[in-house]
Amino acid sequence: MRGRLGLENRPTQTERLVTLLRKRSPSWVPLAEILNLRISQYGARLYQARHEWGLNIENRVEIVEGEKHSFFRLVSRPATATRRQEQDLVTPATSGSFPEFGSLAPESCYGVD
Repeated sequence: MRGRLGLENRPTQTERLVTLLRKRSPSWVPLAEILNLRISQYGARLYQARHEWGLNIENRVEIVEGEKHSFFRLVSRPATATRRQEQDLVTPATSGSFPEFGSLAPESCYGVD
């Protein structure tokens, strides 16, 4: 048996972060509120939401009395897309998706026979 019972159905940290941003969209969400979710490596979760889920998340920094305050917001959101649908937006790399450089020039151009 892998892991503890019930963990499979628990939302991931990225899902919890995206849920918060969706609920508050298009308003700015302060970093303090995101940190209250107790998400480890919130920056990595934002990266995942942006690059793997394809979400448009903006950030801004305000300096108030010499202190930086960060804010994030979801700019555009897919119409009630599920996590599975969002994962389908990402095309995994395959050997056929990379350019082939072997046929650019014959080996004799490089002094290799």
